[in-house]
Amino acid sequence: MELGLNLKLFHVDVHHKLDDDGMSYCDRWIFAQLEDMFEAIESAAQAEKITISLQSRRCDNPDNEYSISTITKIIKGEDANGQVCYVFKCLNGKSYMQPCIDIQEDQILNPRVVYSLKS
Repeated sequence: MELGLNLKLFHVDVHHKLDDDGMSYCDRWIFAQLEDMFEAIESAAQAEKITISLQSRRCDNPDNEYSISTITKIIKGEDANGQVCYVFKCLNGKSYMQPCIDIQEDQILNPRVVYSLKS
């Protein structure tokens, strides 16, 4: 399969518990659109655990390398013009923003957590 993308990709693992003996399985998806990812997470709300990882672009990292990072928190807010912005806080300490350009994380207005990793 060939995809021409210049986007961050979101790897979503949805862990389902089958029985009390610990039997479980995992559904895996890759999303390029945040709205599709949030819809899938909402539909899997009864899952035992949901893990989201962000696959960044090379240009998103100072070392110019791809990175896949587990997201611990997604924060939604707006810039001064009312454009929706997301901040992705990762387990490895990295932080990414989308789609805001030319602003810093502390300049986001009305920030609220829309996803938090549950251990």
